[in-house]
Amino acid sequence: MEETRKKKKDDDSKKKERHIVTWSQQEDDILRKQITLHGTDNWAIIASNFSDKSTRQCRRRFG
Repeated sequence: MEETRKKKKDDDSKKKERHIVTWSQQEDDILRKQITLHGTDNWAIIASNFSDKSTRQCRRRFG
Protein backbone atom coordinates (compact mmCIF):
# COMPACT_ATOMS: atom_id res chain seq x y z
CA MET A 1 0.00 0.00 0.00
CA GLU A 2 2.80 2.43 0.91
CA GLU A 3 4.59 1.66 -2.36
CA THR A 4 1.43 2.48 -4.34
CA ARG A 5 1.14 5.88 -2.61
CA LYS A 6 4.79 6.65 -3.30
CA LYS A 7 4.41 5.75 -6.98
CA LYS A 8 1.32 7.98 -7.28
CA LYS A 9 3.19 10.86 -5.65
CA ASP A 10 6.09 10.43 -8.10
CA ASP A 11 3.65 10.37 -11.06
CA ASP A 12 1.92 13.55 -9.80
CA SER A 13 5.20 15.42 -9.45
CA LYS A 14 6.13 14.52 -13.03
CA LYS A 15 2.85 15.97 -14.30
CA LYS A 16 3.51 19.27 -12.51
CA GLU A 17 6.99 19.66 -14.00
CA ARG A 18 6.97 22.15 -16.84
CA HIS A 19 9.79 22.75 -19.21
CA ILE A 20 10.25 26.44 -19.87
CA VAL A 21 10.50 27.06 -23.61
CA THR A 22 12.41 30.14 -24.66
CA TRP A 23 11.73 31.95 -27.90
CA SER A 24 14.15 34.29 -29.63
CA GLN A 25 12.97 37.37 -31.47
CA GLN A 26 13.86 35.66 -34.74
CA GLU A 27 11.72 32.63 -33.84
CA ASP A 28 8.81 34.91 -32.92
CA ASP A 29 9.13 36.61 -36.31
CA ILE A 30 9.15 33.25 -38.11
CA LEU A 31 6.11 32.12 -36.12
CA ARG A 32 4.16 35.26 -37.01
CA LYS A 33 5.08 34.96 -40.69
CA GLN A 34 4.06 31.29 -40.79
CA ILE A 35 0.72 32.05 -39.11
CA THR A 36 0.11 34.75 -41.71
CA LEU A 37 0.85 32.27 -44.52
CA HIS A 38 -0.86 29.15 -43.15
CA GLY A 39 -3.39 30.40 -40.63
CA THR A 40 -3.99 28.57 -37.37
CA ASP A 41 -5.54 25.38 -38.73
CA ASN A 42 -2.40 23.33 -39.26
CA TRP A 43 0.20 23.79 -36.54
CA ALA A 44 2.25 20.87 -37.87
CA ILE A 45 3.19 22.88 -40.96
CA ILE A 46 4.14 25.85 -38.79
CA ALA A 47 6.15 23.75 -36.33
CA SER A 48 8.04 22.09 -39.19
CA ASN A 49 9.88 25.40 -39.67
CA PHE A 50 11.54 24.96 -36.27
CA SER A 51 14.05 22.28 -35.34
CA ASP A 52 13.27 22.38 -31.63
CA LYS A 53 9.64 23.49 -31.29
CA SER A 54 6.57 21.25 -31.20
CA THR A 55 3.12 21.99 -32.57
CA ARG A 56 1.89 22.49 -29.02
CA GLN A 57 4.67 24.96 -28.20
CA CYS A 58 3.87 27.00 -31.31
CA ARG A 59 0.15 27.00 -30.54
CA ARG A 60 0.76 28.07 -26.95
CA ARG A 61 3.15 30.82 -28.02
CA PHE A 62 0.57 32.20 -30.43
CA GLY A 63 -2.26 32.10 -27.88
